[in-house]
Amino acid sequence: MQLSLPRRKHRPGEPPALCLALGAAGHAASNPVEARRLILELLAGQPDLAPEEVALASAFLREFDARVTLYADIARQREDFEQQLSPRTPRITAAQRRSAQRTSA
Repeated sequence: MQLSLPRRKHRPGEPPALCLALGAAGHAASNPVEARRLILELLAGQPDLAPEEVALASAFLREFDARVTLYADIARQREDFEQQLSPRTPRITAAQRRSAQRTSA
């Protein structure tokens, strides 16, 4: 999902709400990858951020990094599991067929 945002100067005291909302866990449209990118842009391009804003953005950046890593690990494990099951599926099906033939005979 690409989000096109108008570029404007950050005002002190204004929370990085879009970044936080975009990366909100549990939301169907959550996109921690895009939220991470926006936070990095915010931190890099806004030298006038208050220390509290930098701390908040950094905390969420760590959370989004962790979620992106977790999602990648889950996808990798799912793929590994499906590959492990794939060769067994024909044997299970053949065994089930033989069992069904024995019971019907």
